[in-house]
This record gives sequence, C-alpha cells and structure tokens, in this order.
Amino acid sequence: MQENSFINGKIPVTGNGMHKTYEESIIKMISYKYDSIFNAYNNELFIDELGYLRYAADYNEYKRYSTNANMKKVVIINILYTYDDKFLVELIDPKILNMHLMHEEKLRNNEKVLKL
Repeated sequence: MQENSFINGKIPVTGNGMHKTYEESIIKMISYKYDSIFNAYNNELFIDELGYLRYAADYNEYKRYSTNANMKKVVIINILYTYDDKFLVELIDPKILNMHLMHEEKLRNNEKVLKL
C-alpha cells in the first residue's frame, strides 16, 4: 500500500479532501461536455475489461453493469479541472480504498500511542 508518484507526486485538491494518489488508482481524463459521469444513475461508476469508464444512464443499464463480472466498481477520490471543460479524475476500487483508509487510521492511532 505505497503512495504513487503521479506526475508531481499528487493530484492537487482543495479543501480537506484526500491528497494521496495510490498505486492502485486509475487516472482518466474526461470531458464535461461529452461525459455525464456526474449524472450517473445511483452515482456509481464502473471500469470495463478494456479500461473504459462506464456509468449507467438508467436503472436497467446500472443493473447490467453491476451484475457483469467484467465490470469493476470504482469511486472518485480526486478530481482536478484542467482546461476546455476537461477533468483529470482519480478512481479507485472502493474495497482497496477502504483497506488504505483502515491502514492509515491504524498508523495514526499508533502514532498517538507513541506520543503518550
């Protein structure tokens, strides 16, 4: 569970969002004009076996994607607006993200114990 050094180390984000880019991350460039992932049914995204980002427009498409063994569910952890209505999006499997977050929480808790 190492941190990836993507371009300059991390995708910059604003606010208190995540600042890590994990080695399991999937980086995609999307266009707001042509991709409507922000309107995906049930707010769930998938990656197919060829690496294409898929999102369901309705319940039937969502059901087909979510039951297809060749589709992997992903979540957005970082997003960066670039130019010309394009976004650099960092995606990751939610199970892998959960493992990273639990590992990081364990490290923080260990650090707190060591400070006492």
